[in-house]
Amino acid sequence: MKSIMMAWFLVLASPQETFTHESMAWTPMTAPQACYRDVSMVSNTVGFAVAEEGIVVGTTDGKRWTTLLSSGGEYYWYGVHAFTATNVIITGFIDAGTQSLGVVRHTSDGGASWTNDTVVDSSAWLTSQIQFLNASHGFVMASLSCRGHATSDGGQTFTSVTMCDGWLSNRFEISSDGSMAAAGTSFCTASNATWPPVFRCSSSVDPDGDASPVHNGNKWIVAGGIIAPSVQGWVHLSTDNRGHWGPRTNLPYPIRDIFMLSDTNILAAGGDVEAGVGGIYMSTDGGNTFKEVLNSAIEHQAIVQQGNMLYSVGCGSGNKPGIYTTTVSHS
Repeated sequence: MKSIMMAWFLVLASPQETFTHESMAWTPMTAPQACYRDVSMVSNTVGFAVAEEGIVVGTTDGKRWTTLLSSGGEYYWYGVHAFTATNVIITGFIDAGTQSLGVVRHTSDGGASWTNDTVVDSSAWLTSQIQFLNASHGFVMASLSCRGHATSDGGQTFTSVTMCDGWLSNRFEISSDGSMAAAGTSFCTASNATWPPVFRCSSSVDPDGDASPVHNGNKWIVAGGIIAPSVQGWVHLSTDNRGHWGPRTNLPYPIRDIFMLSDTNILAAGGDVEAGVGGIYMSTDGGNTFKEVLNSAIEHQAIVQQGNMLYSVGCGSGNKPGIYTTTVSHS
């Protein structure tokens, strides 16, 4: 498995939704063994997931995932966005000796065939998710180089965007109004005034680096973690629009993705594959305290919602499942 900086993300669902720890029952799905990095669902039955070693899988029944692409061990797919059940873009990188290229591919037939590589970054890996504000405008990052790439034509061409020095976490936010947030050794935001986005960056919240700071109103959350000298993770919470940040809420492994079901119900997913730990925690008090709802022992990378279903993908050793799902049920 590639050792890449941690990934975080937050998405807001309906503010009226309420949940309990007991209702969050995650179930492993049938899928090829792989180190999964991202997932995109079109419906409760159709979706796509990408993994290291060139693996792309898909499902058409919402239960079983099958291999759609095996592009070779030098490929590492880290981002996927499904526009429709047939139109999909994947992003990642080639690591072959001295070659270090950030690339994208497309399919227009649901994964039956794929385009050749389009080189987006000739000197850095595309190690983030790819997100789209709409069918045209999207963004992906060479996060270890603190550089972004923006598209305004659905991922056919990209424009490079300088963001900061240092590194950024693999997951970031595009809000519905077009504003953006990304973080790592810096805390970077961009307004919706221009495209490609123009970022302004400040110091990170945590001295060990931040996750992608994302928000609902005045509430912001960043997360993070380290794997040496010990494995640990944390969450920071601000309730006054980043005027003040609370101390670390400590968790036992790095948090790589934050998902907001509502203003009070928040999921924190993560882990460390080398240590064999990982799972999903849930807060029902707005991010002040968290309780474990899944102990999967895999390194969870992403959570997405489609309808009344949540999906999480990750990276595990041995024969541990890499894709999980749960039904969103109300208390």
